Amino acid sequence: MAESVAVEVLNDAFQRDPAAIDALIINRVPCNQALADHPEVIVEQNPVLENGGFTVGALGLLNGVLTALAIGKVAVMISEPDADGRSRVVGFCDYVEPQEESTEVFQLSDLSEYTKQRLKEILE
Repeated sequence: MAESVAVEVLNDAFQRDPAAIDALIINRVPCNQALADHPEVIVEQNPVLENGGFTVGALGLLNGVLTALAIGKVAVMISEPDADGRSRVVGFCDYVEPQEESTEVFQLSDLSEYTKQRLKEILE
């Protein structure tokens, strides 16, 4: 399976500045109902915010654009939690819709050889 151009660009940006890309991906900002009602942009309801407010992140906005262009969405790859319980961004891959009978988003065998190699390099 060939990796999308979006994933290649995101992984290249991540390799060049992992801290910046990690911060962009993990941070979310409050947004209003109008954005939450957008047909493509992906937002999340945040119970911490007043009135059951919503938040949006860079990935939700990017995937909204990719969806509008009829291009496959991208997913962030996250590490297993470390000793302090913190996970970190380790790269990106093409999003695979989860199967109803499975709770896994993807398996290593679903990744392209390029993504497997990049993930290995990042984790070393």
